[in-house]
Order: sequence, then structure tokens, then C-alpha cells
Amino acid sequence: MTTFLSELPHQLKHEVSLFIYSDRYQKITFIRFQTKAFVAWICPLLEPLVIEKEQYVYQEGDQINHFFFLMKGDVCYVLPRLLNKKYLRVDLGDKFGLIDIVEQQENFLDCDLDELFAKSSKMHRCTTLQAQEETLLMKMDVKTLIKMKNMFPKEFEILCDGLQSSFRKVMVVKQQAI
Repeated sequence: MTTFLSELPHQLKHEVSLFIYSDRYQKITFIRFQTKAFVAWICPLLEPLVIEKEQYVYQEGDQINHFFFLMKGDVCYVLPRLLNKKYLRVDLGDKFGLIDIVEQQENFLDCDLDELFAKSSKMHRCTTLQAQEETLLMKMDVKTLIKMKNMFPKEFEILCDGLQSSFRKVMVVKQQAI
């Protein structure tokens, strides 16, 4: 599909992408209000991922390779050592999995992403998320953030807006749950 789209004239490529991927961009809060050019660029990069009920999306300590958007289902931050006690729920259409990167790099918006992701094998999750029912996610490789920051700096900033405060909130609620 991506090869087919890349061969189309610029404007037609945008229109076809918007039609093909309308379900994706209409359900993902971050993408819904972006430019046609950005939607046409990002939607083919999103990979669907189905997580079965009670399966982990990722666990604390896992290497950070992807971030996610919740399309359908129910995903919660959980504490495995407390029998998967739920302490926060992800809203439909929201992004998650980026706050773990913020924990690794305080000035995430201003940092050199090439340098940060060069050491990505050393970046690990600080939270655990679990599907509460069969769940559909869209996942994206974290290295795509490098391209996004260079090609779509405004959209990159919107995606990352509030990550540090979200990280602090999740950590506070996690500590309270313990």
C-alpha cells in the first residue's frame, strides 16, 4: 500500500490516504486535527496490534521500541506485584508509551533524538500496561519520532506536549496505589 501511495501525485496521495486511513485518523485524538500532509504521512506508519484480554501491552523493564494509540478496548496501568491492581485507565484515542522515554530524558523536546535512540537498547519501561478486554492498538516505532521532529516539528511538539506532567501524574498515582 505504501509503495502504491508513494507513486501517486502529491495531492492525490493525500486524498487517497485520507480515504484509506479515515478510521485511523478519526479515532486517534492527536491525529484528528492535523494537516492532510501529516495525516497522509503518519497513517501508513501505524501498525495494528491486537492484545487479548489480560495480556500485557508492555511491562516495567521492557525495552522501549514503540509507542501506541488506543483504538478500541480497555487498557490500564497496572501493578503486577499487587495482582495487577489498576491505577490509571487510558482513554480511547489517546497515546501512551511515550512517558517512559521522558523518564529517560528530561528535556525530551529539546534533546538530540538521534543520540537518544542510539542508546535505545538502554531505555526501559517504567510502567506496565495491561488490556482489560480484547483491545486494538496502533503502534509506531519510537525511531519514527526522529523523522517526525525533522519533517513535522509542529506536530511533534503537539504529540509531546504535556508528556513531562503526564509522567509525573502517572508516577504519583502509581506510588499512591502501592
